[in-house]
Amino acid sequence: MEIVDYAYPCMMAERGLKDAHDAVLHGDLDAAIEHTLQAIVDARLMLNSLKHMKEPHVHMDEAHGTGAATSQTT
Repeated sequence: MEIVDYAYPCMMAERGLKDAHDAVLHGDLDAAIEHTLQAIVDARLMLNSLKHMKEPHVHMDEAHGTGAATSQTT
């Protein structure tokens, strides 16, 4: 399994939701919407990272020009 940085977008999504909540409490709904939209983007980045980690990886065999699916463990 290839390790992809999913933690950073996760933390950013959490921060965005917290900032959105704080903006609502301060009555700034426009800012809350912007923070929420950014949190969605960050959550999608996390989701894509996790999906990428789950996929089998294909390495090209240079001698034969063919791909072979392999699983890597660390």
